[in-house]
Amino acid sequence: MFGLLSFLILRNWYRTGWSPKFVFRVVGTILVTFFVFTTRMHERHLLFGLPFLALATIYESWLFIPLVLFTLTFCLNLYAAYYWVNHAQTWLFSPEFTSHISWINTLIGLGLACVWHWPTFLKSLILNLKSHKFLVGILLLASLLRFINLGHPPVYIFDEVYHAFTAREYIAGHIEAWEWWTTPPEGVAYEWTHPGVAKYGMVLGMLLFGENSFGWRFGSAALGVISILGLYLLVFSLTKNKSTALLSAFLVSIEGTHIAQSRIAMNDIYMLTFYIWALYAAVTSRWKSAAILYGLALGSKWSALYGVIPLAYIYLRAILPLHFNLKSFIIISILNPIRLLAVVVLVYTLTFTPFILAGHTWEQFIELHRQMWYYHTHLVATHAYQSTPWEWIFAARPVWYWVDYAGDYISHIFVQGNPLILWLGLAALVLQFRAIRYFRYSLFLVLYFVFTLPWISSPRIMFYYHYLPSATFLCVILAFWISQLPSSARNCLIILCCVGLIIISPMLYGFPMSTAFWDNYFHLFANWK
Repeated sequence: MFGLLSFLILRNWYRTGWSPKFVFRVVGTILVTFFVFTTRMHERHLLFGLPFLALATIYESWLFIPLVLFTLTFCLNLYAAYYWVNHAQTWLFSPEFTSHISWINTLIGLGLACVWHWPTFLKSLILNLKSHKFLVGILLLASLLRFINLGHPPVYIFDEVYHAFTAREYIAGHIEAWEWWTTPPEGVAYEWTHPGVAKYGMVLGMLLFGENSFGWRFGSAALGVISILGLYLLVFSLTKNKSTALLSAFLVSIEGTHIAQSRIAMNDIYMLTFYIWALYAAVTSRWKSAAILYGLALGSKWSALYGVIPLAYIYLRAILPLHFNLKSFIIISILNPIRLLAVVVLVYTLTFTPFILAGHTWEQFIELHRQMWYYHTHLVATHAYQSTPWEWIFAARPVWYWVDYAGDYISHIFVQGNPLILWLGLAALVLQFRAIRYFRYSLFLVLYFVFTLPWISSPRIMFYYHYLPSATFLCVILAFWISQLPSSARNCLIILCCVGLIIISPMLYGFPMSTAFWDNYFHLFANWK
């Protein structure tokens, strides 16, 4: 991390033409980041960077703010060490307070290293926020719906006994978490049946926020919001219509499947997020980025394989209008796809770096994939909440994730789609089928079907959450249709979609509700129980 930030600092200095007036700023920032981002640092090591930052304020007065903040945290650290020495090795500050101080240092260090001129950056940021105020509002709403009470319940729910448990084993350095032949502790299981990218995200969340339920779910919630931003950019790139892109983002932000999978430590939202951004990169002709992101999607969950068809569709549409000779035809039609495929395979393989570094061989890497394939194609099991794609499209059978009984009150968590969005989305799909001649619509139609139809013939047990990608792209199809309606009808349908979220919200958040409430609720929606 320190090496990367030092490179960024030097690159920013290079862009100024190696101006001598920035020498103090560069040296001070490198010394400060060395203190913040390397291990075995004592409080005194921050002192080396402060004089250089002080000298840098001669040329850049705004640096006085980070200088003062670093000076304050330095004094607190120094006094805490002094107190520890003179009071029988007891700490003056609580671990929580110390953690907050560390976060302040980390954020200041990142800010100094990554942003060269904060006043200009902040002015640009404010202007961008003002010009995209509706998008910002939608992202804030999405964040609220995904992060509120995220740590509840403070225990594993549903498949977190596999994913989150295995991520914790990674942190503990237990290499048996990778090994399909090992026996796990009772009540949990090692999750080796999927690639590891999503579990690395859970590891990162726990390293940031502790080994707790908020930590292992943080990555899902963050990527859930990031996926909505990516979807907005994707739709806007295709339509050049801000209203349609905003409506697409809004519908996904209130869609129950997306909310539920953003609030649980599973790999579905990771795969979807990387894939949406891969689509955006492809639509904007950034094919190397698309290949890298698609490799990360595959490294999260194999069902991303279905997504190769829409990506190929985008590529073919991009090259077909071109006029080229035989040589360029071979390069564009054959060699470029092979090169991009090689990038995907390389990225996917690199996601197993911890597996190899843990001492496993490449033969075991191949055997692991055989075991993964065998598991997914030969799994024979039944579950009270298993369902089929024919039930998914009508939001007919949710999955029960967690329950808690407290006297006359019961708390439930399900994954359930927003029924009004999904039902209206199906209607929009049928009513707009003639629009298939337009690329912007046909792409999302292809996306919907390639993530739905393969499950019909799947030999394994299936659950509603497998519908997550399809439900997300169905929101875009619905947004296309609603955008064409008169404003009165459009507003009415948007309100109905919001009502749909209100209806299912007791199922998503684990609210304690009375037994009578749940009896009446499941009397109205009998299939959901």
